[in-house]
Amino acid sequence: MRHTIMNIIAIALAIIAMLTFSSCQPKKEKDVKRIEVSHIHSIEATNAVSVIYTPGEETSVSIACDTNYIPLLDVYEKDGTLYAGLVSGSNVPVSGIKVKVTAPTVTGFHAENAANISCKDFDTDAPVEITTETAGQVIFSNLQCQTLRVNSSTASNVTVKTLQCDVLDATLSLAASNLYIGECKKINIRQGTSTSCCIQNLKCESGDKTVSTVREPYTTPEERRKMREQKNTSPKKDAASEQSAKAAADSSATGTAKP
Repeated sequence: MRHTIMNIIAIALAIIAMLTFSSCQPKKEKDVKRIEVSHIHSIEATNAVSVIYTPGEETSVSIACDTNYIPLLDVYEKDGTLYAGLVSGSNVPVSGIKVKVTAPTVTGFHAENAANISCKDFDTDAPVEITTETAGQVIFSNLQCQTLRVNSSTASNVTVKTLQCDVLDATLSLAASNLYIGECKKINIRQGTSTSCCIQNLKCESGDKTVSTVREPYTTPEERRKMREQKNTSPKKDAASEQSAKAAADSSATGTAKP
């Protein structure tokens, strides 16, 4: 009897100790921070951050993570591009950090440095461009568009579970791995060094059907970033230049005109 009572007391003390210990542990509180944005047409994610894009009428960006991680995040919008990453030099376990984006039409997706961007259903008439590098991932459950351009490099991955498009144009380099499943009318594939391309259940509809594999030289991430910046920057002639050119044309026409 005495032995039984002692066992009961020991069990009760153990339970009390466990409850006391758990109550003393610091609790990680979840926080949601909203980012002020005007409009978003492209997303660039880096540093293993997860971005979830949902098409919607309004534009909004929110971050869900532990409160202590909020100051270490670097999420902002500039010229229509949402940048999601970490402050330089920070060391954060980012498995629990999610950036949720809602916008009418985002057509550019760029993931690098183990970041990932995901979207369930997206239907647009505009061309869609996906870029992944350095173990970045972009994942679509259902994507419908006219043209899908993919540039994947350095052990990164692009997955489209259900795809419907007119033209699929893909460039792969340096151990890129890609998976497409869906329908298209035309497909172009360019492969670089040590690449692998996995295409399953891809159906080409009637129309122009071409499949090409061309080896292209490898370009560094910095070179590709500069090329994207040059592509997005269109040179504009100033008013003085246009007026000067017009005056020169008028003068030339006057000089050659017959009396």
